[in-house]
Amino acid sequence: MLRELVPCKFNNSKGIVIQTVMIIVVIIFILTISALFIIDNQTFAVSKTKASEDAIHIAEAGYNYYLWQLNDDTQFYRTGLDKGGKLVPENYYIVSDNPLWDNFPKDYKPISYISAGRLVGYYKLHIIPPTTDEPVVTIQSTGWMAAAPDNKKTIEVKLHKKLFTNYVSFSGTMSGINGNVSWGDGEQIRGPYYTNGTLRTTGSPVFHGPVAYVERWEKTGSGTPVFKAGNPQKVEPMIFPSTNSNLAYWGEEINGGYKYQGRTCILLDNDMLSIRNVNIDSEAIVRRPLPDSSVIYIKGDLYISGVIDGRLTILVEGDIYITRRDPTNYSFNSAEYTGGIKYKNQNIPKLGDEHPTNPSDDILGLVSNGTIYVHSYGWPKKGGIQNVWDTSTNKNITINAALFGYSSTSYYTVQNFSSLDNMGFIYFTGSQVFSKMGATYTTSFFGGVNGYKEDNTFDYRMHYDAPPHFLEPQNSGWEVKSWRQR
Repeated sequence: MLRELVPCKFNNSKGIVIQTVMIIVVIIFILTISALFIIDNQTFAVSKTKASEDAIHIAEAGYNYYLWQLNDDTQFYRTGLDKGGKLVPENYYIVSDNPLWDNFPKDYKPISYISAGRLVGYYKLHIIPPTTDEPVVTIQSTGWMAAAPDNKKTIEVKLHKKLFTNYVSFSGTMSGINGNVSWGDGEQIRGPYYTNGTLRTTGSPVFHGPVAYVERWEKTGSGTPVFKAGNPQKVEPMIFPSTNSNLAYWGEEINGGYKYQGRTCILLDNDMLSIRNVNIDSEAIVRRPLPDSSVIYIKGDLYISGVIDGRLTILVEGDIYITRRDPTNYSFNSAEYTGGIKYKNQNIPKLGDEHPTNPSDDILGLVSNGTIYVHSYGWPKKGGIQNVWDTSTNKNITINAALFGYSSTSYYTVQNFSSLDNMGFIYFTGSQVFSKMGATYTTSFFGGVNGYKEDNTFDYRMHYDAPPHFLEPQNSGWEVKSWRQR
């Protein structure tokens, strides 16, 4: 008997399990590889981020080192050579970049950043000097890790420092030696004005720049003052320095300066000086170039006039007399007429001509512990002073300089102004800094003028510049105007 053939059914469960296991293994493998890849990328990203952060820290260290040098010397951006020799200029600005920046350091060679005795990385500095349009020092500092030289980060910091010379006129107070002083009718103040005391105006003086005061504003007379840059602003005081020792240091012969005892007469003769000192044998006129330190220190009175080609600061323990004739010539009638003190290059950036062609790089600072006079009476002679009035028919006087009355009683005035005829104007360009304000003229009952009226113009370079080693406010440091990562 034949049996019916029935097809056999195989159990496929084992095959399905194996396939499932293999799929799971593959998935786990892919997930593991992906996880490792993600972890590796995250580790790389974290490492790169840390390297970037470290590069920024190194760039900050470069900026702070340069800032430390600026705090030691406000004009450091001109020379850029620190005493430790750490900063080595790589290249310099040339005339075609900016005539006023000629030979200023532009870029520095890479500088090692060492921490705990170990080389960590490097930073490199690029410096942009200030201009009349942007009166800030710009520091571009690039940092990188020694182990990641391709991961460079750059920060850019713009710095400004308040200086007394930031103003065409700065006064500790508008109280004068014989009472209060006011800005009056017809006077032009072409630049910023600042007083640590009370602002006083009478009539209609014209202020072309910002005006600031600490106490209050007192207005007298029938006219209305003109404030072309906005109403006067109440501000915090700026503190006069407690010592002039740093400036005196640079006036010592051993430090590259010139030092004189007693009355000294100086004719500025471009880049040379004619000097006649009361204590030099026979009071001979000595010819000397501008000093290496750009500072002269005089322990006595100074008579000065002429034309200067260069940068110079003169510190005087006595009074200063700015004359209209050559003060080294003791014969008044034959003394050459100079018209005051002038820069050789008269292309001074100022209101209405902020960007002159071939701008002047001449600058003069006169610092007195006494009074600074526009001279009118008394002429130096061997052994004393002769009774001579300067009543020349040549009216007016020109003064290009930064004037600083250092002591608490220092002021600026015209000598014996009430005894003079109408002498016209003092055409002043620069900056005046005094504890007190002195009058330069008076008016009679009938409206006549005795002395000189003032026509004061701000030297725009003094938004950021000052004569060599000039005195600075005690409470003024470098301010960060902007910080950004490039």
